[in-house]
Formats: sequence, structure tokens, C-alpha cells
Amino acid sequence: MKCYNIPILGLLIKFANAYVLDGRPEYTTRIAPNTLWLECIFKDVFYAALMSLAAMALTAIIGFNFSPSSVISDVFPDFIGFALGAYALTFLLPYSIPDHVFKENESLLKSLPFNFGYPLSLIVVVLLLNSIFKPSEPGLLFNFIFGTAMFYCFILVIEIIELVGNLGRSIVSHRMDDASAPSKDDNKRD
Repeated sequence: MKCYNIPILGLLIKFANAYVLDGRPEYTTRIAPNTLWLECIFKDVFYAALMSLAAMALTAIIGFNFSPSSVISDVFPDFIGFALGAYALTFLLPYSIPDHVFKENESLLKSLPFNFGYPLSLIVVVLLLNSIFKPSEPGLLFNFIFGTAMFYCFILVIEIIELVGNLGRSIVSHRMDDASAPSKDDNKRD
């Protein structure tokens, strides 16, 4: 797909397409249907835009200082560190999960690189764009655009936390099931 050849943007499109398609291999040959894009990405972008508008309204009403640019500069490097650390831990999963558990969660694990890759790449690009286009006196449009990007990246980080939690829950529950299941030696005694 030609759009994948565009520097930076092509990578984002590829990761987003794979994210929308849950890591299915056809992400390399076709763009996901619009309904999946709406459900997986644009719905959350819409909610992020509403949160940005609400923050801007609070700024106007009560003098709350809404500065998405400073939040992006201060917090996003920590997001990147957290996500990279969580992603690195997932590389240990194949060695710590029994084969039957791995097979039961295969679809979740196949999409894992893109469930981390898309948010990480987007957070890095937003941080880069914020650094490049950071005006000394940001206007309403700048605050809205970067506020929406900031809130959307917050949503993506929450999704990463949820993913790590679900993986952990799955591993622990299977470990507990394995521990409580009678062993072959127990069956021989009966």
C-alpha cells in the first residue's frame, strides 16, 4: 500500500490499520473498513475532543489554566517509558505462560504488538509535533487540537493499562487453575 511509504505518517497509518484489524495479517494489504475505524479510533477521538472542549470551557468560566502543550511536554515522556516497560514485559510472556494458556489467548497475543505499537507511535508523534509547533501564546485552535491529542493519548494509555491488567489476570487465573488441578501423581494414589 502506497500510503505506508510516507515517512512517519505511513508508519502511523500502518500501526493504526493493524490496531483496527486486531493484528490480522491483512493489515498489510488492505485498509480496514470505515466502521472499524469509527469504532476503534474515531469514537475515542470524538470523546477526546469533547473533553478538550470541556477543559477549554472551564478555562473560560472559572479561569482554570488549560495548557495541553505543557502537559504533553511534561507527562508524555513518562507515558512512553511506562508503555515501553510494559511492552518489554510482554516479551517474557511466551516463556512464562504454559502452552495451553498461550493457545487460548492467541488472538489477544497476536494483536499485542499493535496494541502497544499504535499508542506508542502516536504518543511519540504528538510529543514531536508539540515540540515543533509550540507557540509562545497558544490560541484556541492550538489548544483544541493539542488538547484533543492529549486526551486521546490518555485514552490510549488507559487501554494499555487495561491490556496489561487483562493479560495479568489471565495468567494468574490459569496459574491458579493449574495449581488447583489434581496432578497425575494424585490420580495414581486413588
